[in-house]
Amino acid sequence: VPPMLTMEGLYQLDVDQDIWEDSRGDIADFPDGIVPPWLGDPSVKEGIQLSQEIANCHQELERCKAEHANLQTWFCEEYSCV
Repeated sequence: VPPMLTMEGLYQLDVDQDIWEDSRGDIADFPDGIVPPWLGDPSVKEGIQLSQEIANCHQELERCKAEHANLQTWFCEEYSCV
């Protein structure tokens, strides 16, 4: 059961706000009446967020490597012109 919504901060919508909870579902809607871990287990939710952050960091590292290579190529070309 989702928590009660409070009016304080209701319009400062963030991804973790209670307003995003889908209260239409019932535990009977899930197979065997068990809420999936990604929906009901806070540690699994945190793990999903951390996994996404790690993936984002890997993408950023690849971008930095490409930028480093571009700068190195540019510098070598500029240096050879002098």
